[in-house]
Amino acid sequence: MRFKNDRCLVFLGIFLFIGLFFFSLPIINSAFAQIPNTIVWNLTDFVGQENDIRLEGHKASYSFFLPNFKGVNWDETRLALKIWFSEALNPESRVSLLINDQLVYTRLLKNIPLQPNWVAYLDILIPETALKTNERFIKIEIQPTLFIGNHLGEDISSGNLWIIIKKESFITFKTKTDWIPQTIDDFLKSIKETITLILPPQPWSDHMLQSYFTLYAFLHKIHREQPFRIQTIIAPSQLSSADSKQSYQIYLLENSVSDYQLYGKKLFLTAEGVKTISAELHRFMIGTSGKTFYSTEEKKSFQPQKITFSHLGYSSFKLEGFGNMEKNLRFYYSDLSKYPTSLTLRLFFNHTPLPSDFKGEALIKLSINSQPVYSQRLDAKSGGQLFPIDLYLSAPLLKPVNTLTFGLSYYPDEEDYRLGMMPFEGFFSEDSYFQVKSGNHAAILSSWKPITAVPGNKIKMVLPSELDENTLHIAAEILSSIQLYNSRLIPVEIIFGGTHPNNLLSPSSIAIGWNPNYYPEMWNYHWTNFIQIPKLIEHTLSSSEYLNLNLLQKIPAAIYNITIPFGQFVHQFFFSFLSYPIPVQTNRSENHLLIIVSPEIIPNYLYSTVFFESGQMVLKDSIQSQANLTTSLNEPISCLVFFYQNHIPVILFTTSGQKSIAENYFKKHFNPKTTFLGISGNLVIFEKNGIIDATFPENSLTNDPDKSQGFFSQFTSNQRILFLIILGIIIALVIIFYYQKNHLTSSDN
Repeated sequence: MRFKNDRCLVFLGIFLFIGLFFFSLPIINSAFAQIPNTIVWNLTDFVGQENDIRLEGHKASYSFFLPNFKGVNWDETRLALKIWFSEALNPESRVSLLINDQLVYTRLLKNIPLQPNWVAYLDILIPETALKTNERFIKIEIQPTLFIGNHLGEDISSGNLWIIIKKESFITFKTKTDWIPQTIDDFLKSIKETITLILPPQPWSDHMLQSYFTLYAFLHKIHREQPFRIQTIIAPSQLSSADSKQSYQIYLLENSVSDYQLYGKKLFLTAEGVKTISAELHRFMIGTSGKTFYSTEEKKSFQPQKITFSHLGYSSFKLEGFGNMEKNLRFYYSDLSKYPTSLTLRLFFNHTPLPSDFKGEALIKLSINSQPVYSQRLDAKSGGQLFPIDLYLSAPLLKPVNTLTFGLSYYPDEEDYRLGMMPFEGFFSEDSYFQVKSGNHAAILSSWKPITAVPGNKIKMVLPSELDENTLHIAAEILSSIQLYNSRLIPVEIIFGGTHPNNLLSPSSIAIGWNPNYYPEMWNYHWTNFIQIPKLIEHTLSSSEYLNLNLLQKIPAAIYNITIPFGQFVHQFFFSFLSYPIPVQTNRSENHLLIIVSPEIIPNYLYSTVFFESGQMVLKDSIQSQANLTTSLNEPISCLVFFYQNHIPVILFTTSGQKSIAENYFKKHFNPKTTFLGISGNLVIFEKNGIIDATFPENSLTNDPDKSQGFFSQFTSNQRILFLIILGIIIALVIIFYYQKNHLTSSDN
């Protein structure tokens, strides 16, 4: 009987323990989620992709870059990697971590505790001694060394030399408890998850709204490589005491004695202060308060601009190992040029010398956005010296955000595959550069594929007469997503309420101007490319591959290798000339992009495919992805639509159903940095379950028949038309002169 009672007490104790555990679990999770002075970000927030990262080969590597934040206690910052290993790997394989090319961690596979399915968790400290104080970025490189047996050739061909870095990997930043920004530069570069913009009470002047939209876009731009959120508060609303102490806040002022005032994590700015900061001149804002002077005059450079890898934040690197080796360089087009124009890459590269009797395969390969653009066989003659590779990157290959992939393939003879043999190394210099010709066409770039790039030098923002906090936030998010991919912030004109179509859609006048620097610039650009051709021919004709040919094979090979470089040069020369044959530029005096946000009534003069009927939104044309809709059009939804009206690009945001719910769907699912990157249609619907990417039929009224396809082609159409007109006039004059001369000759006879 006593045993039975004891057993009941045991079960009761277990039941109470389980109940207490589940009751306290939310409290425990909340406590861990709110650890003070800690910021946790996923690794995918920095590497620019949402999927797992697969590293394949004997000595693969993957690099990503962290901003060198201020206010971080780096000695307590940790990188947590979740890695899936191939089950065929030798236990002596290892994983290493390098920070700024310094080895800070290495571990053999046999010493790594493996979970089921060969998954491991590595917790790695980031030592502050490996950091460089004055560098903008911190380079972190994950470098596994993988093998299976004693023959690397068989290991590589087996396809089992791989590890996968899972997207659940994350980094935990520990912030300094006593960190207080001392300058504007400190304030902007401090690590933060959220920044709060505080506006004065309504009504707001145009200058106040322009300052708000400019600052909003600028903050997203400088934080584009990290998760970041902006909160907007309208005074006299107050932050909670905890938020007031921890969050970074910017107060916008109509007037003040000082254009900027910094008090700890609170920054007060006037319109002049916002202009100075958005022009990235905040390094010259000395002290915690003062006046600023900002000149809006833009200096134009007519010389080709060179942007090195170092300027983009990348240092020299090497690829080392056997088999296929790759490394990615990610860059924004706006970091290279203000306007859509031609792009040339000069890459400085060298590699370890190959034996004179080398019989394997060694290649260098380059691709941009997964499109191959260059491939060259390497030989003994090309090793040991730094030689340039010149590439012309055509317009269809370029995007607002680009990934340039450097690849080496090294497959030697079987006897050279043994472990301990010297691996093949290729070195890529940070002095390599992109060369950009000066552009003459004002353009607004976007990552939204139907927009891509539109002619324009201004954005007109049409806002409803009754402007609330939600509408203001939505307008700022849409505008920031457009401004994010431009090298300079596009000026914004604010328009309230209903406006007559002549004010919004009236065609702008065409201005014709002469560019006296065009021909010298064009000559210097092509002369630089021309003088490299003999070097490339000499390198090709002195390679072992050519020298091993017999006389009958050398003749056609020599003709081919001599004529092809010159033929490519002539093609590029005439293509650039025909694209812009006359140094006369025709620009509309005021090109603009029109953004209409939450209109009370959609104007009937717009050719938009969206309109209202009986209080509900109706689509004028059927959409191709209608099957993807998980809600009816009678439920609350928000939508963004892009179309052309009178040759003017228009973005329209509107809602259907209960406005507050529809706007919350947009705020929940729209990210100014990532949403447009994956959108290919011209209608984006935001519903309760996510985003619908929709496309109108080609015969829709929203399509502009004069719209050119491609990233840059629309900017040369005016010059080509003008060239054809002038050429036609010249031909007509020649014909008239010829017949007139013959007529006079006949009369004399």
